[in-house]
Amino acid sequence: MESNAYLLGTAIPELQRLELQNELWSSQTEALWNAAGFGPGQHILELGCGPGFSSLALAQRVGETGKVLGWDRSQGFLDHLAARAEESGLPWLETFQGDVLSSQNPALEGSMDGVFSRWLLCWMKRPMDAIETAHKALRKGGKIVLFDYFHYRSLDLLPHNDAFRHGLQAVENAWYAAEGNPDVGTILPNLVEEAGFEIEHCKLITRYAKAEDPLWQWPMSFFPGFMRQLAVDNYLTTQEAEDFLAAFRASEKHPNGLFLAPPMLELVAVKR
Repeated sequence: MESNAYLLGTAIPELQRLELQNELWSSQTEALWNAAGFGPGQHILELGCGPGFSSLALAQRVGETGKVLGWDRSQGFLDHLAARAEESGLPWLETFQGDVLSSQNPALEGSMDGVFSRWLLCWMKRPMDAIETAHKALRKGGKIVLFDYFHYRSLDLLPHNDAFRHGLQAVENAWYAAEGNPDVGTILPNLVEEAGFEIEHCKLITRYAKAEDPLWQWPMSFFPGFMRQLAVDNYLTTQEAEDFLAAFRASEKHPNGLFLAPPMLELVAVKR
């Protein structure tokens, strides 16, 4: 495993999970890019691009007269992205390896039309670092586009289940212990304004799913492995982890079962 690997690693199963996640949230992401005016000929930086599924879509959006740079700490993920870019005939998609918390790329300063970040700031001890990096990279009039968790504990499952709520609290405890913030969206508007941006678009996205809906696959691709890891790490007992997963199976079979996704904040702000 990479020394700078993600919480869930960078192996094939995680690649597959992230690809599914990208597909399930692609329409919301594309709509956000439209709101920001991302289009042909632009130079776009993606911070925390991971294996680059959104970077590939951005490269197709800006076209051969544009440029996309995927920045991530995982060289394994960047190698995957570079291979996909070559296969797709997207030579204007490039990569940069480094941790946003500690790396700098002076060559980027004032060169970008847009900076995009999705589900990165919630994992950062100092999300302001990424916002300031974006501000430096953007030209005047360039835009930062963020998509991240707003209030994670609003995630819910119907019918209500105490074992589910207990397990969800363990998820949050582990998140905070890793120095992240599952409610980072609640502070992002203030942070981007403090960094010198002017907010143009700020909106909450809420979604729900029944068992037959594609979105139901999203939590089921994440929680089974993660809850068992929480048991290994002593945030839960093994039985508590299994009771959490049993709540999902019960909701899946219940005629009124419903998964309520955590609300997401989408934000577009311009550098003046």
